[in-house]
Amino acid sequence: MLNRQYDLTNSLMQHMRLFGYEVVNLPILDSADIFLIKAGDQVINRLFTFERHGKEWALRPEFTAQATYHYISQKQLDFVARWQFNGHIFEDTPNNGRQYQQFSIGAELIGANTPSADAEIIAVAAQGIAAQGIEDWHLVIGHTGLLRQILNHFQLDLRTQQFLLHHLPALNNPDQGKKFVLEQLDRLLVQHTELLTEMMLEPVVVGVEIIPAMGTRTRQDIAKRLFQKRQRSVQRSQVVAALDFLEIWHDVTGIPDDAFAVLNRLVGDDDTNSRHTLEDWWRVVNLLKLYDIPSSKIIIQPDLARSWEYYTGIVFELHASGLHLGGGGRYDELAQLIGGKQNVPAVGFAYYIDNFLAALPYHSLLEQKTVLNLMATNQDDAVLWAQRLRRHGLPVQIVSSVADDKNVLIAQNQSTLHWQTNVYQIDQINTLVTNIKNLP
Repeated sequence: MLNRQYDLTNSLMQHMRLFGYEVVNLPILDSADIFLIKAGDQVINRLFTFERHGKEWALRPEFTAQATYHYISQKQLDFVARWQFNGHIFEDTPNNGRQYQQFSIGAELIGANTPSADAEIIAVAAQGIAAQGIEDWHLVIGHTGLLRQILNHFQLDLRTQQFLLHHLPALNNPDQGKKFVLEQLDRLLVQHTELLTEMMLEPVVVGVEIIPAMGTRTRQDIAKRLFQKRQRSVQRSQVVAALDFLEIWHDVTGIPDDAFAVLNRLVGDDDTNSRHTLEDWWRVVNLLKLYDIPSSKIIIQPDLARSWEYYTGIVFELHASGLHLGGGGRYDELAQLIGGKQNVPAVGFAYYIDNFLAALPYHSLLEQKTVLNLMATNQDDAVLWAQRLRRHGLPVQIVSSVADDKNVLIAQNQSTLHWQTNVYQIDQINTLVTNIKNLP
């Protein structure tokens, strides 16, 4: 397993390097504040933290927050950073069968706020999977920013909006649905109203506790009930309308052409901001075609949510063989949250290496058990051909003899090479490499 992980890491690092992503090493142990601000409820209780010399420290649970802090710590913020990371991350998750320590590989593109930046990071992530010989992968893309913009039309307070976003899984669950979400919201509103009522009435109610005409109910009881009715009547119709919309939004899921045809109708032309966001999203999907990512590999899921705490735009996930291999998205507001003077556009992703390794095909290059043997009468020819093949990712050793010459590569001269029963010229090296990689 360790050898396979090592090989996969090296292969993915080289892949990301082709796009200009520079390796940056970040500490395993860092200030807990960096992670606590970003983490939200989903991670905050799973951090490994401890105090030392009056400061709280944490083992890193991921790379994104550290990368952002590293960026804003630079002397200038007007540059575009393409950084890649790999190493162990730590989460206290004893109840789901996962180990406390996991290996993660990912990349961040910081300082660029264009559809081309989103398309690039998605392409890097997707092509990294395809390059390992995994064929049944697919890409799911959503947009947290667009959904937030549309929800603003329902004039919900931020707390209620966040509640609905976090309850999208329940809304889309046939066993729960809209009724369940409304019940949970009613319970939350009652608790919230009780607190507000107590705060509002405490300075007013002095001594007079019972109103004879009202039986045994106090002023507080009456005011509380009226306040509850007002709050629930104002919010409920808006919440119901928002939930109806979210159900429609969820059903849009499909291939790009079909999904965007529906999204165009739902967004309409009167909402300039949402229209602009939708057009940028469509631009990203079209750019992916230039990266050789076919539309047949893409699923549009408008309500895809990785984290409602800090993602601000496009989000995406990568799947293969029923496994979640990685994902990421745009997080333009994180820099300011962790101490930056201003927001910084940023988008990134991470692979889940355990699942990635499980999805690798048996005949993957990473599974190749032996190094290729190459022979030649002229040593210069052997070195030249070996280097050509290594540049294509094939492990090659130069030998003078082999016990079994069935699969040995024989360099006849600098432009001709024999393998099995075929002869390959230098301009056929791509065919040769493909045939070798496809060996069972």
